[in-house]
Amino acid sequence: MKNTYRLYRLLLSLALLTSLLCIFVPRHILADDVESRITSYVGQLELHSDNTATFTEEVTFEYDSSYNGQYITLGQAGKMPKGFQIEDNPKIDIITNGQKKSPQKIKEEAVKDGKKITIYNSGKSGDQVIITITWKLRNMLWVYQDIAELNWIPISDWDADIRRLYFSVSTDRFDTSAQLFAHTGFNKNQPKVEKLNQILAVRSNKLTKGTKLELHGAWDKSIFTDIDTASIIPSTHRKQFEEKEKEIEQKQKEHSFIIYVLGPGIAISFLIISLACFLYYLLRFYYLNKLPKNTRLYEPPQNLTPLQLAYNIYNISIEKSLAHTRKTGTPSFSSLVQATLMDLIDRGNIKFRIGRSGEKLEIVHLDNLSRYEIKLLEMVFGDKDKVTPDKMFPDYQQSSKSSTRQKFQEALRTVANYVRQERVDLNLPIRYRKISKKEERPVSLAYISYYIGIIILSLGSLFYNPFTTGQFDYSYSYIYPLLLFVAWFLGKAAQIKLNRMADRYLKKEFREEVIEWQSFSNMLRDIAHLSQTEVEGIILWNRILVYATLFGYAEKVSQTLKGRDIQLKETNLESFFFSNISTGFATGFSNVDISLNPPSSSSYFSLSSGISGGFSGGGGGGGGGSF
Repeated sequence: MKNTYRLYRLLLSLALLTSLLCIFVPRHILADDVESRITSYVGQLELHSDNTATFTEEVTFEYDSSYNGQYITLGQAGKMPKGFQIEDNPKIDIITNGQKKSPQKIKEEAVKDGKKITIYNSGKSGDQVIITITWKLRNMLWVYQDIAELNWIPISDWDADIRRLYFSVSTDRFDTSAQLFAHTGFNKNQPKVEKLNQILAVRSNKLTKGTKLELHGAWDKSIFTDIDTASIIPSTHRKQFEEKEKEIEQKQKEHSFIIYVLGPGIAISFLIISLACFLYYLLRFYYLNKLPKNTRLYEPPQNLTPLQLAYNIYNISIEKSLAHTRKTGTPSFSSLVQATLMDLIDRGNIKFRIGRSGEKLEIVHLDNLSRYEIKLLEMVFGDKDKVTPDKMFPDYQQSSKSSTRQKFQEALRTVANYVRQERVDLNLPIRYRKISKKEERPVSLAYISYYIGIIILSLGSLFYNPFTTGQFDYSYSYIYPLLLFVAWFLGKAAQIKLNRMADRYLKKEFREEVIEWQSFSNMLRDIAHLSQTEVEGIILWNRILVYATLFGYAEKVSQTLKGRDIQLKETNLESFFFSNISTGFATGFSNVDISLNPPSSSSYFSLSSGISGGFSGGGGGGGGGSF
């Protein structure tokens, strides 16, 4: 089950990374290796009384690379009035860096559902090019008995974001009842429409690449005096026009509610469920069983070897200790080895010597040693009976060979198995039990709920972020990325917390025994603050040194011994304790290849193209770019 969770975490980490890259990585306009941006688009549509129109586009390009020219398209796709036509030979003006310029070549061609103008107008990086193109259009409006309706998409396929947009629609005659609406689709930045006398103007600070701009307007039919009566649709349409706009407005509100309220709400609900399950699990298996931090015990509760103590009391084997972050209060791999060497010095099995050639450890005898202690000595000394700090673990020196690393891990596994077997041989109680599948259900539910919430937020961040909606000044555009970041942060915090928890549960009947050892560890932690009377009451300093090394408090005990001028009876142990081998333990140990640390068995949590729509059904299309 945990391997499956690791796979889930990997897949969701990749999904999260992809979403964040899509949101936050700057987007460059690349078309055939041309880097350009459209800093301004000015469109002017003049509607004439005979249902023809003059459409002028002024597009400002700025270049960050060399270029060959520009292209402009105008379409007639989709639902357009009967007889709509784009006339040939539009007027084209080019201004480069403030100077009027003639192009090398202009190519006009018919493409599917429209026309394409290709302007061969090469230049260099840093150029500003303003292209002005004037189109003549026929049968631009849907003409009814009461109104003339504009339902047109002039912008749809530009290859870059339009930084600043201004689009005006005017008529030959003034109409006080004129209406114009501008749509860019659901969850897009909706342009503002202003009425300036007989001009209706559309403004937008930014129109993202690929966003459609649809103009939906209505004018009183009476101002179009030169229309062929045969082209008039024999029905009224103002009511339908207004109902359509109300429908669009309502759908946009509903869509915004679903995307920016309901979607995040569902995601938050799943995250709350996940958090509740996580807290329940912590409360039951961590906080209610947390060991006291302030109690003290001034002597070891039992005379256990460091490896016995780590395994039987703290459920940490030397094999698994590689996965534990080294911190004070719990045994780590290096502290286990250091403490074991000190224990064997205290018991007389090995000696520490300082000679002309430097410091070294020497095996005296192997009497009364357990199999795991003998195996560990074999690892430290190799086939010698003496070893210097830089030669420790001679058979496992750092190597790129997988066989060496495997050999090292197998040796540790053997030591761990010997410790387990001793517990069986001595009929020692098993103080920890595995957490059952039933007890793990809150964690499983927390996983599933968290992943569902993350998936919703990742999809929301991918499709509904400020870059895809163009709504940089719209606070709701940031809700998905923000919630995704918060969820990721909480998940990471939960992962760190759960990684510190064991996957085994201490049985209640052995809780007091572990509390005694924890109290003893607390005393070692606070030893510098003990009163003189308390320090004088400590008798077995040799064992204190062994366990202080195991728990990571050797430096504190060392300072106390020196500061209070306490002399040990076992001078050999004292010499080793204050030596570079003990306090440093780096020269030889750092050469051991432990890069393949086994993962913690209690590893838990590891912890954009908006949808089209919101249009009135118009046709057309228009775009352009650079090449």
